[in-house]
Amino acid sequence: MERQIGFDLHFCAIAIEEMEGRLEVHSDGENQGMQFEILLPTAEG
Repeated sequence: MERQIGFDLHFCAIAIEEMEGRLEVHSDGENQGMQFEILLPTAEG
């Protein structure tokens, strides 16, 4: 079964946004892969 990451990535982006975080993506170019970074605020307490 071939996986499609489009929906999974969209779901993750929505969840991160709900937690007031950011999803950053970086690539050095075509066929170089991608790096995803999830940034979430720290809890105050």
